[in-house]
Amino acid sequence: MIHELLGSDPLTGWTMPQLKKRLGASKYEVLAQIERERRRGFPICQTRHVWERYYLADNKKHFETFVKHYRADTRRAVRSLDYLEAILTNWKGTKIT
Repeated sequence: MIHELLGSDPLTGWTMPQLKKRLGASKYEVLAQIERERRRGFPICQTRHVWERYYLADNKKHFETFVKHYRADTRRAVRSLDYLEAILTNWKGTKIT
């Protein structure tokens, strides 16, 4: 299981390429396993920079902060998706000026 590989230090967490190689799985298989383990109650977090590193929260406050940032990122992504869908629905061609 992924949570068994992870420590609580974000700086030494596992990147997706590392997890893929270690587990012999695709990115989507790793993400599905992370989701299953979160569903089972493991506080798996990820850093927010380009090379996301996966790690375990070491206390409730740490996990609350991760969830707060994750929620904000998700809301931004949903707003962007709404804008993209509106553009697609009203597509009139590319307007480059």
